[in-house]
Parts: sequence; structure tokens; C-alpha cells
Amino acid sequence: MELIGRGTSGVVYRAVGNADEPPVAIKMLLQGSLATPEERARFLREARLTAGLRHPGIAPVREIGEENGAPFMVMDYIPGASLEKTLQQRAFEPKETARLLVRLARAVHFAHQSGVIHRDLNLGNILLGEDGEPIITDFGLARNLREAQRISCAGELAGTPAFMAPEQVRGDRDAMDERTDVYALGAILFTLLTRRPPFVRPSFIETINSVLRDAPPRVRALNPTVPARVEDVVRRALKKKPKARHPSALAFAEELESALAQ
Repeated sequence: MELIGRGTSGVVYRAVGNADEPPVAIKMLLQGSLATPEERARFLREARLTAGLRHPGIAPVREIGEENGAPFMVMDYIPGASLEKTLQQRAFEPKETARLLVRLARAVHFAHQSGVIHRDLNLGNILLGEDGEPIITDFGLARNLREAQRISCAGELAGTPAFMAPEQVRGDRDAMDERTDVYALGAILFTLLTRRPPFVRPSFIETINSVLRDAPPRVRALNPTVPARVEDVVRRALKKKPKARHPSALAFAEELESALAQ
């Protein structure tokens, strides 16, 4: 029916089967049947990883198939806008933001418990359902922690620079684990609270260098209405060293809930 999303390697369409059925989202490779074997393998890996995750905070995959040599996956169509588009239209109140991130972090924790780290959590990959609940999409860079087989990802420096943890920027695959997604949760929380990412630089190279070297600005210096304990959660999640961050997305969620209770 219409194109609803386009990335570096894939496209997503809104589609319908029978007239009495709800619409669905169909994701396909941008190159279709001309995709390389590696692109096809990565796409099918994403489809299988996502299909194994059944949680209300994760967009479900309903079907995986192939048409004229081009693989596709069918997902529920989520009519809500992304966090990125929503932030362009309105500001998020601090407590609203914290509650939203608690729910998001619990969905991320579920994926981690299933052995999957996302590695590309950002405002564009989080949709807000009609009930306002966050829903995670796009597991194209996801990694199965229980899988020994490796599928390369364009030199391993892949992701959204402003939300990438230092170990991801360095391409240090061995250091990437659940705390890599915790960093991204912290960057999302920072961005919604301040209306800017933790590191804003003119170019890709300057951004990733800043991620590696610089300390992020203090949240309350940019938005004094943010509670001090919420700022503490952000600061811990954005630590350069993984061991200094929250040990899990669940710990992140629980500390944020505690901050809200004060």
C-alpha cells in the first residue's frame, strides 16, 4: 500500500492481504533478489532472531518467506510514530520520559534473557503504539550471545553514532554485551530529556571520536527540571567502561523506577 520505512539495506511497506484483515508491515532487502549471499544471510538471521522474541514491547515477526528470490518478513503493522518523529513534534516531560524508559528497558531485558542484544537502539527504532507503549523494531544489527557463528557487518563499525557505546565504536566485538544496549538506553533517555543526543558533532568521525574521549554534558545543565536522581541514572548508563554501567537493562529499569519514587 505504501512505503513506510527505508534504511541502508532494507525497506518496509504497509500491506494488506484480505480486505477484512488488519494491515501488516513487510520488510525486504533493498537489493531484493540482487542482494549478496552475506546480505541475505544477515537478513534471514535478523528475521529468525526477532521471530523468537515474543514480548509486547518488541514488534513481532509473523512470517518469514521468499518471493522471486527475495527474502521477506511479515510483522505486525504499528501505526504509531517513532520516538524520533514524536520528539520533533513535542517535548517529553522528565517523569513521562523516565516511565517510558523503564518499560523500554524491561523489553530490552527480555531480549537479553533470550540471548539477543540489539546493538542499534535509537529514537528511530522505537515506535510508540496507540496506547503510548514503546515497541522495539529493527534487529538488523542484533547479535545472538549464544551463537558462535559470526556474520560480519561491514567492518563491525555499524550503528547510529550518537547512540553507540565506545566498545561498539571501536569494533570490539568481545566487549559488546548487554551493557552495550544499556549505554544506548542511557543515550535515548538523555536525548528525550534534553532534546539533543549526548554527543553532537558536525561529522561522523568527530562524533565517534567524541564518544570515545569526551564526557557527556550534564543533563540538568541542559534541562534543570530533570530530577537529580534521574540524571544519576543517565550518567551511569553513559560510562565509557562497560563495567561502570548498570550490569543489565533490568538494573537500569529498577534504578530509574527508584529515582521516580523519590
